[in-house]
Amino acid sequence: MAKAWKLKGGDKVLATYRALRQRDFPCHLTLIGIHPETLPEDVTTIGLLDKAKPSDIALLKEAYQKANLYMMTINRMNILAGFMGALTRKIN
Repeated sequence: MAKAWKLKGGDKVLATYRALRQRDFPCHLTLIGIHPETLPEDVTTIGLLDKAKPSDIALLKEAYQKANLYMMTINRMNILAGFMGALTRKIN
């Protein structure tokens, strides 16, 4: 989930995904938020979500429920703020 692809380390997430796929690791990547226009065909993109809209909350909840792994990179961000941001995104 990101509005700032480079700032939030989106390139690192994509590089990690590509490395896993090259090693035949069974995985899938779903990106939520801003992302580059050119991505591997097997990457799912959801785009920016508005947490004030019930339909967007449902999409986010579904993405979290399907996920086996949540990747959060720290790149020029306050580590505590990034960690707390991830915790507040927990959806019951």
